[in-house]
Amino acid sequence: MQDLKKRAPTNTLGFLPFLLLLILSSTQSLNFWQAWTYWAIFSASVLIITLYFLKHDPKLIEGAPALGSIGALIFAIPTVGGVAWRLLDEKKFLSKNLTGYAKYCKKSRYRLIPFVW
Repeated sequence: MQDLKKRAPTNTLGFLPFLLLLILSSTQSLNFWQAWTYWAIFSASVLIITLYFLKHDPKLIEGAPALGSIGALIFAIPTVGGVAWRLLDEKKFLSKNLTGYAKYCKKSRYRLIPFVW
């Protein structure tokens, strides 16, 4: 239990810089204040939730790695597929209806996941 009280906040704090890097690399600018605001609010929320459950229901956090099981794939794969379909549909709609979006797409090749999509 004592190990969990050290590990959970440490892992959370270790994830947040990675998330910031991911967000800022997708914006391709350090001056995008909305990205910094999103990251700050998300970070504070995650830390508060982690600390709350460490105090009130540590078993919930302890069992969280079980979500990585094969059973979770039953829900994860269709969810990722649905999001990907929605994004492709949105891209098609924006290309057709938003002036300048096609030009933006050519300029910014990776708009969702840096160097991937």
